[in-house]
Amino acid sequence: MKVLVARFNRHLGRHVARGLHDHGRRSAAVRRPNGAPSLQLSATNQGEASVRVATHHHRPVIAALLVGLALTIISVIVPYLDRAGMANHIRAGYPNYAQAQIDTAVHAYLIVLTGVGVLGLACWLTTIWAVCTGKRWARWAAAGIFTIATAVALTLLLIRDTSGDTGLPPPLGWIGVLPSGAGLAAVGLLRRHSPSGPNRMARQATQCSS
Repeated sequence: MKVLVARFNRHLGRHVARGLHDHGRRSAAVRRPNGAPSLQLSATNQGEASVRVATHHHRPVIAALLVGLALTIISVIVPYLDRAGMANHIRAGYPNYAQAQIDTAVHAYLIVLTGVGVLGLACWLTTIWAVCTGKRWARWAAAGIFTIATAVALTLLLIRDTSGDTGLPPPLGWIGVLPSGAGLAAVGLLRRHSPSGPNRMARQATQCSS
């Protein structure tokens, strides 16, 4: 009788242990799919939080970039509104030009200014995106774009044609230089808000933890 009881207890113990083991495996299998999205959601939230931190940290920079974007749009629109002023400027330098020649020259200048303006808009938007998303190269890209854009704007302002006068009327030339002022402000703010080395990393860590 004692032998039968002992065998029954061993059989019952193995059955209970097997049931507990199977239950644990099923529970792990159920939890694993539910856990994966939570990790993905956590990573997504961290990315969104980092973008929000970068945007808040560089808010003055973004404001300067938006001002530059608006000034560039204005510099593209104004020449179309002042076609008569451009025509008069060309006529003053070339009094022997026929009206058709003057119109051709005005059209050529409008094409050049529009092309420069479209490239400028693309540069502003790219820089704004880079700053908002916290790209490390945003600071250097902004400095490089500012240097090239300023050189182009000064060329259009100061270059003289064969008549000895500037190619563009001075007011239009100065309007084209205005976005460079906003660019200079943005580069300076980026330099101030993006120190290199351990200080930058420490400050970013402090902001993310706060």
